[in-house]
This record gives sequence, structure tokens and C-alpha cells, in this order.
Amino acid sequence: MDDADIEKLVINPGKLAPAFKKDCTSYDVTLASNVKELKLQIDTSDTGASYSILNSSDGGRSVALKEGETIPIKIEVTAEDGRTVKIYVINARRLSAKDATLSQITSSVGEIQPQFEPSLLNYQCDVSSDTQEVVLKPEASDTAIKLLVNAADPTQPVKLNIGSSHVEINVTSVDGSTQQVYVVNFIRQPINQAVLFTDPSTSAQYQCPFCLNYIYCPLTIVGSEPKHTFCSCCIDELTRTSKLDPLDESPLITEWKAEDSELDKRLSNVTVPCVYKFNGCTENCNLTALSGHIKQCQHKPNTDYNSKDLNETCTDCGRSVLKVDQPAHKNNLCTSKHTADTVKHTVEVRKWEKKLQQASSERNITVLQKEADQMISKYRTSLPKKGQAVRYEDDSSPIDFLSNAATLITNAIKVNGKEASLHHRLGQILEEQYYAEDMYNLKPTEEDDFMSLNMSAKESSKDDDVNALCGRYGVSNSAPLAEKLKAIDAEYKHLIQSGQSEKSDYVQNLYAWKSKQATQEGKVAQLAGDEETTLGQAYLKYMDALSLDQNNAVYNLDVGRLSLFQGNAEVAIPRLQLALGTKPSLIPAKFYLGMALGQTGNKARVNEAVSYLQQSLNLVLTQGTEQSFDLHIEDHWRHDNILLLKGFHLLSTLLTDVIENTMTPEQILHNVALLCARKLQNLVHRGEVYRQCQWILLNTHSNLLQLLSKKHPGNKDMIVNRSANLSAFIKTSAIPLSDDIINLQEKICETTVWIQPCNSKGLSLLGNSQLAKYDYNPSSDDAQLTLDEAVDSFRSSIGLEGKGSGSSGPEEKLASQRWWKAKLESEKKAQEAKAAPAAASKAPAAAPARGKAPAARGPAAAKPAPARGAPAARGARGAPARGAAAPARGVTPAPGRGAARGAPAQPVKATTNTASTAETANAVTAGSSDSGPVNRTAYHPRLGLARALVRKNPDHLDEVKSLYSEVMTMAPELHDSYIELADLVVKADPMAAVEIYNKFPACENPNFDDAYIFGEIVRLIMKQEKFDDPRLGPNMISWGRVMGIGSLEKYVNILDAKFKSKLLMDVYAGVNCKPVDDDTMQAFFKYKCWI
Repeated sequence: MDDADIEKLVINPGKLAPAFKKDCTSYDVTLASNVKELKLQIDTSDTGASYSILNSSDGGRSVALKEGETIPIKIEVTAEDGRTVKIYVINARRLSAKDATLSQITSSVGEIQPQFEPSLLNYQCDVSSDTQEVVLKPEASDTAIKLLVNAADPTQPVKLNIGSSHVEINVTSVDGSTQQVYVVNFIRQPINQAVLFTDPSTSAQYQCPFCLNYIYCPLTIVGSEPKHTFCSCCIDELTRTSKLDPLDESPLITEWKAEDSELDKRLSNVTVPCVYKFNGCTENCNLTALSGHIKQCQHKPNTDYNSKDLNETCTDCGRSVLKVDQPAHKNNLCTSKHTADTVKHTVEVRKWEKKLQQASSERNITVLQKEADQMISKYRTSLPKKGQAVRYEDDSSPIDFLSNAATLITNAIKVNGKEASLHHRLGQILEEQYYAEDMYNLKPTEEDDFMSLNMSAKESSKDDDVNALCGRYGVSNSAPLAEKLKAIDAEYKHLIQSGQSEKSDYVQNLYAWKSKQATQEGKVAQLAGDEETTLGQAYLKYMDALSLDQNNAVYNLDVGRLSLFQGNAEVAIPRLQLALGTKPSLIPAKFYLGMALGQTGNKARVNEAVSYLQQSLNLVLTQGTEQSFDLHIEDHWRHDNILLLKGFHLLSTLLTDVIENTMTPEQILHNVALLCARKLQNLVHRGEVYRQCQWILLNTHSNLLQLLSKKHPGNKDMIVNRSANLSAFIKTSAIPLSDDIINLQEKICETTVWIQPCNSKGLSLLGNSQLAKYDYNPSSDDAQLTLDEAVDSFRSSIGLEGKGSGSSGPEEKLASQRWWKAKLESEKKAQEAKAAPAAASKAPAAAPARGKAPAARGPAAAKPAPARGAPAARGARGAPARGAAAPARGVTPAPGRGAARGAPAQPVKATTNTASTAETANAVTAGSSDSGPVNRTAYHPRLGLARALVRKNPDHLDEVKSLYSEVMTMAPELHDSYIELADLVVKADPMAAVEIYNKFPACENPNFDDAYIFGEIVRLIMKQEKFDDPRLGPNMISWGRVMGIGSLEKYVNILDAKFKSKLLMDVYAGVNCKPVDDDTMQAFFKYKCWI
């Protein structure tokens, strides 16, 4: 009697959404533009019930529809009792003939993101690297709407570029009056191995200058000439903290990135060899098809190292060993023949370990371990992603979870200190904290800082002692490392002479500690061997575990691995040999052993080291490195494992001869560069791991540059271009200055100029490196000569502008420089040594002339070793300033500001035969009829020359001012020229500095660097009490808009006291982007009593 349900509801044409159910009362339907009415067929559940269609004009079952409108069709059902009523609604939308929207987009491959909305026009779809084509399926509610995909039939497959492919869906309305374009950007995942091109010219076109792989999803810097094009992920990383072109330091404009789809398309069709060419594959294919070929390639190395086909049983120990490893296993690893020395280590509860313990009633080790594992899982899931700003509640940060896990395991050790696995687990947690702090910038709270306080205190104490000691010798806290080492060495010698041996020992330790900071591995090696750090504590816990279970392969592996971190390869080898001998399937032990053997230079086992490292590299490249681990240190194949990257880099240096089924050094280095670049792009924080990764990448660039010079010596333009790029990346790196970085920069600059001595850009880079050397140690004996050479290099660079970069013969100013003469002398001796055997073979045999000894033929006499405690004499000293970077804001120019990294070669005595030198110089570059590309006019050498002249003679500034003015004209957005010139004149004439700053071209959306200039104008005008200066108000407004109104508070109070109400009203209104007569502004002004 009270049943008011509809049993059946059918419409014609169209389909209801959702499908009809009697309990659902609301539906939608979209109909084509030519549908004028909708017919309904309705059956009620109760035959005694009745219904009516409220929208029906004639009371029938048809409803008229209006084009382009949505009509709610209401069906009112009345039960037999006459009281129960139920209303069903159909929202019927008749499309307009002008409508050009889609109802859905699907793809044959991948998932389109975000979820489709008719009003949203842009989408993205990520697909695998081997996906060469897709079929896009657009759907429109009106079948009469015309659809085209990339101007073709939608059923046709769309070919994809190797990187990014924008696929357009053109939608045209029924009446043809409206068109709309939907875009789906298909992104193919990058190939996980380095791709080598067939020749240098192709590499120059299609290789990213940063990762040295093919340019993935190419982005070009707008306005760069020639074009500076990078992988999208590479350029994003290079500009993460800098808004300068990483190659030439030009300021980046607001819209500075442009996708280069044409380059992506051409790149896809480039023919490349298979990555397994080293293993016998002879196939060449288009880059777009390479990933698919790699997956199917019959020459792909078999990295299933547990496969029965690859292994056989050792007849002595009975363990399954890879067939290729059998000789090495029998000779060095088999536990039936070889045993490691007993570990002499005492397990003890140390002070820092006692601090980890907490009072707990729980004595069940299994429960404590389970709770610790839960904390570790929470730690990993709570780690921040790159670019993600996370605020953690109390006791819920990743470090808090890690701390709790350490406490639980420590309590378990307290229950049973003889359980080796507990000591090992605590070691893993302690080591993990190092990575959590370094890679994610996570710091423990003060209350829970049980693992970091001691380390920080010790580091701070040593730094304080070093600074205090250096202060006695007039060396400031900000002085270069070389200067500090000289001061420490002087103090050491003084203490020795005065018989204070105990103090001298401490100072010697300070010298060793400080000097390690100048090496590539120094800081990590320090931490791994220092009990006051989490890394050093982890090593001790691994040793505790090993002493309790000396044959455990994993414990031996971790002790050996940390020994490598400490720089003790000799100590690591027996531990790693035992690990691998005990468990031959433990591939990480094989890798670390190969690295240790390679580092020791054991020639008898070099092939063994190469085999181990190559097997590991094959595993990483063929199977990938993305695995699921709660702790980073459990994953030995992760990209942020610095030892992994160093080991693969080492492999390239061990390959002096071609070894069958082994990659060439070039291919290995390209893979190392790719792994390093990807890791840099994913690291959250720029800590020590980041800097170590940059070091490996820079060394890899350098090694590849050497290979290019040997393999293609005639390709000068490419060698010079690579050199310039590497020099630029050194300047933009986060690596602290040291002898190593200076030596690398020096080497690159010399290579550039030696190959093309008339290349203006190369000479500018050389000048920067020479200026950097001077800045690093301005008190050295040859400092002024170095500065003179820097000035000459910059002047030569400017003088060569507009001339061919390949012109023969060096500039006179260059030919007279010490490093150039030394290079010429070296080349001359090499040619004489090469010619001597040929001459001897032609001449008749004869006895040596009486009284004359044969000429020495071999290496030159070795340099004497430095005295105990003396600073390292490795190459030139470094420079404290970073490249041509802007100086510290608001600081008067001082030695070190703005100079490029690097330094020229070691000083060499000038040759006396000037004529001979000139002849040789011409001979070096003779035979080049092509003058090469024309040197462009650039601001860089002028900026460098201005800086050098300031250091040379700060009282004669006429030329310096002229140079800075030229830089401002050539690069008006470059802040450095305004700031440095203003700093030169500000003491003598503050308003002249204001005049200089005021020339800076302000933009609509200023940044923080711009704000510094605005702030300096305000500061100087206010200091001179020029309150009516017309420049004051506009610059206060610009400064306040960037820095906030609070930055103006001090000056507002001064102006208020001077009754400058109109100026203040203009400023406040301007900062808030409102007119002065705005009601809210007027109310505020009345409150401030300004009106």
C-alpha cells in the first residue's frame, strides 16, 4: 500500500549514470546536441502506484530539451495509499552544438594524471622507458564532435620521443564554431644506463653538459648563445639555490626555461650502439628503441649470481662459488686454506652507550627488538621528501623514532650483552643517524641529543683551539685553510724548539685533524674513526658484534666497509676476504673487497678487483637499485652510498688494458656520472654526502676530459667546451675550497688555454683561477707575480674579443707566464725523448764519447717530502672566494671576494732563452689554418680585471670604475658590479654609492638579491639624513615589498620623529599596494596621527 518505488526506468536515447536502482533517486545523462526530446519508460513496483513526469508539457512520457541547458526531469511516484510520495530526478543535459569538451581521456599505456575533468585541459602520463608509442582514446558525449589526436585519426598510435611528448587532442564542436585543445604530456622514464654516442660531434649536440648522458626532457636557457641545454632534472638541481646560468653566470630572467621538443624529437632518431657492446652485442638502433632492445638483448650480462649455471662447488670448502671467481677463491678466500687473524677487541659498555640506556621493566629481548623494529619503520616512513617542508610534533620526528629504537636495543644489550646481533643492530642505528642528519638535515632535540652533543662539542672545541692558535700569528677565523695550516705548523715548530713536547703533540694532532678537511675523503674518514661521533660509535658496535661472532659474514662485511670509510684499505681486506670466503654469494662483500684491493694497488690481484667491481656494476645497472629497506645502510646498492660511486670510479682507473667482457673506462665513467647526477637530484640536504657525490662527479668529468683529449686530440672546440663547462661546475659546487679542488680547477684552466691559447673565454677562466690563487694566499712569496699574471690573462681575454678563437700563437702576455713556459719545456723534453730512439736506430752504433755520461731518461727527481707538521704542498693553494659569485652583502671589498675558484699551476722558474720560447710557442699552434669561432664580447673578463686591479692598486680606481661601468652596461641585471663598485666609493662619498646603486634596473617582481640593493640605498640616504631625497620613498617601498614592512621599522621611527608624514603614508600605501586614499590606509594613518 505504501510502496512508491520505480521498478524499471529506461530512457531513450542515452544511458543513466549511475545505472538505475530503485533505491537511488538522482541520475545524470548527457545527450548529443541534436537530441530534442528524451523519452522515458517507467514501471512502478506496485501496480497500484501511480507516477507523473512533472516536466512533461503534454503529460506524456517525453520531455523537451533545450540546447546547451540542463533540465531536471522530476518523476513523482505516489503509492496506492495516496500519502506516500517519492521523487526521482534525472538531470538531462543537452549539449550545445557549440560545445567542444571531452567526457573522458584514456591511454593504452600508463595512467593519466590528474583525474579527468572536462574543464581541465592539461594532463601528464608517465610510461616506461621502452614505450615507443601509445594510443590515446578521447571520448566526447556528443558523437558528432570532431576529434583529432596530433592532427590525425584518434585510432592511430602516436610515436613518443625519448623524453617528453606533448600529444594534442583537438576538439571541434558540432557546428564548427568552437575549438578546444586538450594536451597530454607523456614522460618516458629515463634509460637507467649511460648511452654513448658514435662520435664526438653527435655527443656535442645531444649530451647533457652536467650528467654527460643523453639530454633527457631537454630544457634550454632562454637567451643563451650558443644554446645552453640540459636535462630538465639536471638544470633544476643546478638552479635550486642560484638564479644564474650555471655555464656563464648570466642572470636568469623570470621565464628562463624553454622546452626543446624539436631537440627531443631529433635525439630520439639518433643511432646509438647497444650498451652491451662490451659484452659482444653489435646491434645499433635509434635511441627511442634502445630501452626495448636492452631488455631483450642476448648479450645482457647474467646478474643472477645464485644461478646454478654460473656456479660450481669448491672442492675444498664445499661452498658454491661463481665459476669466474674460482681461481681467486682458491688462491685467497677459501676458508679451508685461508683464515683471518683473530679479532683483538674488548666488548665494553662505554660512557655514550650508558647514556642511551633507560630504566625499563621490560626484560624480554624479543619484545624489545620488535618495538625497535616498529620505531625504525616509523622512522623511514616519516622521512621528508625533497622540496617538502615538514613540521614534526614533539617526539614524532624521524630522529625521535631512531633515538627510541637505539634506546630499546641498548636496553636489550643490557639484558644480554653476549648477543652479537644486538650490538650489530645498534651499530646500524647509530650509522643511520649520521645519514639522517647529513642527507635530511634532521637534528635531535636537545634532550635527546645523546648521539650528537659530544660530536658537536668536540668539533667546536677543536675549531676554537685552531682559531685561537691562528690568532697569535695574525690569521683570522675566516682565513683560507692553507693560512691556518701554516700558522699551526709555525706553532708546532715553536713548541718543538722550546722543548714543549706534550703541547707539540696536541698541536700536531690539530694539524692532522684540520688538514684532513682539505681532502676529498677527510671529513668522513675523521667521523668514522672518532668515538665521539655516531659513525665512529657504529664502528665500535660492529667490532663488538664481530668479536662475539668472528666468522659472521655480515659482521666482517660491515667492519671492512667502515674501515674503507676510515681510509684503511689494508685493514679492510682480511675482514672482507673472510666475509666473502664464508659466504661467496654476498655480493656487497665482493664489491667492497674489489674496492679495497684496487686502493692498495696490489698488481697481483688487479684483475680480481676489476672482476668484482664489474660484477657489482652490472648488477646495479641491469637490476636497478630501488629496493625496500628501513635503514639506508642496509641497502648497499643505493645511489647515496658514496663508497659505491667511488668504487665504480676506481674501476675505470684500474682498466689500463682491454679486458674481455668488461666495460671500457669511458663507458664506466659515463655511468658513474649518471649515477652521481641522479643522486644529487634526489638528496634532500646538501651535506657531506652531497659534497662527496659532487666530488666524484667532478673527478669523473675530469677523467672523461682526459680520455677525450687522448682519443680525439684534434677536436679542440669540444675539448675546450668541456673544459669550460667543468670549470663552471667547479665554481657552482658546494665543495669547500681545498688543495684538491684548486688543483682540479687549475688543471682544467690550463687544458683550455693550452689547446686554444686565443680562446677569450678560456683566458678569462685562467685569470679567475690565478686571481683565486692570489686571494687564497696573498702573503705568499709569489703572490704579486700571480696577481700580475691574472691581470695579463684578463687583458689578453679582452684583447682577443672579435678575433678567431683558433688563431695561431699565444698572446705575448700569455707566453711569458710561468705555467706556459713550464708546459713548453715539458713538451720539448717529451719530443726530444721521443726523437732520441728514432735517431739512435738510424745512426751507426758507436761508443759513448769519453767523459760524457748518457742523458738521463726517466722521471724527474722527486720532490722532497714536507717536514713533519708542514702544510701539504700539493699543487697551488686554494682560493677562499667562489668563482665570480657576488660578495658578501654590505661588506667593503677585501681580498677573496668574487674571485673564481681555482689557481694556476705551481710556479716555475722562467726560461732564459726567450727566442727559443717564442719559436716553440708558435710551433705548438702551427698548422691551424682555421681561425675558429669568433670570440664573443663578454662581461666576465672585465669583471675579473676590475677585481684584480682593486687588489693590485686600490688607490688608482679610474680604470676599475670604467670596467665596472662596462659590466653594468653589458649585464645590467648582475648585482655584483653595482655592489662591488659602490663598496669601493662608499667610505669617501656615500651618495656616490647611492648613485651607483640607483642605476640597477628594478623589475616588477624583485627578489632578495634585488632587495639588498634597495636596502643599501635606503640605509645610506637615511645615514646621511637626506630625508627629502626623491629616491628614498620608492626604494623603501621596493625593499618593504620583498622583506616585509618590519624591515622598515627603524627608519619609520626616525622619519616619524622628523614629521615626514607624507613620505610615510606613501611608503605604507606602496608596500601594501594600495592608494593613499584607501579607506583602510586612511584609518591606519589617523591611528598613527599622520593625518
